Amino acid sequence: MKVLILFAILFNCSELCYAENASINMRSPNQSYELHGDYDVSKPLEIINLKDGKVEARIDLLSPVLFIEWLKNDESIVVVSHLAGGSLMSVIHRIEGKWKRVDFEPPEVDSGKYAVTNLEEKDGVIMVKYRVRYDGHEVGNYHYGTIEFKVNPAKGGVLEVVKKNIPLEEFSKLKELSRK
Repeated sequence: MKVLILFAILFNCSELCYAENASINMRSPNQSYELHGDYDVSKPLEIINLKDGKVEARIDLLSPVLFIEWLKNDESIVVVSHLAGGSLMSVIHRIEGKWKRVDFEPPEVDSGKYAVTNLEEKDGVIMVKYRVRYDGHEVGNYHYGTIEFKVNPAKGGVLEVVKKNIPLEEFSKLKELSRK
């Protein structure tokens, strides 16, 4: 354990749970389903129907998982996974009895690094905010911004994209979303 703490201090890791293989065990809001897996994604996430105890789906996720949460409708799960230079939001949604994962990168970003900083749900629609570091044409020439958009898991697709340029100081204050 001392080695893990030293590693976390040296490399500025805020979460030790990945090295400790923390489990994902959470029930849906209406107690219809249960998720089983782990944050370092050593195996697929299992979605278990609690009415009959059967595994309805095994979903591969990107590793490690930074954040996972059920939506109120019991048919959607929001996942934020780490990427090199940031993070990515995925939605696992149940359509016609089948579970499917869809990844949502920030639209209109050709190059650069991005990370999820905020998620909210309202009436089954997910509002996501990404911070974005855009790569310039010259090495080290960056500019910064946010992209906010809505996702309706039942209908698919991205809605209402809002892009905003921000100064580096404001960008630095936007923290990547992670487990509570």
